[in-house]
Amino acid sequence: MSYASEQGVLNGQWNAAEMAFQAEILRASPHVLMRPSVTPDGDQWCALYGENLQEGVSGFGDTPAAACADFDKNWREQRLPSRQNPAHALVAALEEIVADLEVATGPRGKIDSALAKARQAISQAEGGE
Repeated sequence: MSYASEQGVLNGQWNAAEMAFQAEILRASPHVLMRPSVTPDGDQWCALYGENLQEGVSGFGDTPAAACADFDKNWREQRLPSRQNPAHALVAALEEIVADLEVATGPRGKIDSALAKARQAISQAEGGE
């Protein structure tokens, strides 16, 4: 009669624990918890949670699994644009313009000073954030 070695038993327990851990990770995925609709869209699959692409969260892929993986990534990364302060968007746009001007004209000392003042004014208006 043959018995498993102690190391063999430990390896089996480790493998079972690892498989259970991986199953829990999968069970906690956004596409499992939120259950988006997964439908064909042209030559790809679309996983969509919400009324439409503009208001919801979506993911696309060549297979349903790839669409769900993209959905999970987008779920974790998506930010609500309506909660963004418009003043921050304005400063970001000004920074892009300044960067373009710097490439065309050289150093931007006075412009940086103006941007710093704009950021300070925004911070004061928001209560010192």
